[in-house]
Amino acid sequence: MLPFLFTGWFWLLAFILWLATSWRWKRYPNAGLSTALNLSAMSNLLPYLLEANAPFFRYFY
Repeated sequence: MLPFLFTGWFWLLAFILWLATSWRWKRYPNAGLSTALNLSAMSNLLPYLLEANAPFFRYFY
């Protein structure tokens, strides 16, 4: 029904936007935690984008 939710590029773009937002709002107390969580999610997703042989990353979820 929503095939873009299974593509890694969609989530990479979402993580980049999240990183930019959390970097901009550094004055809030939980901004560092949000940035760390985002970097953790990106580091988990990037190997799947580079090594996966299918356009849909169903096994990632």
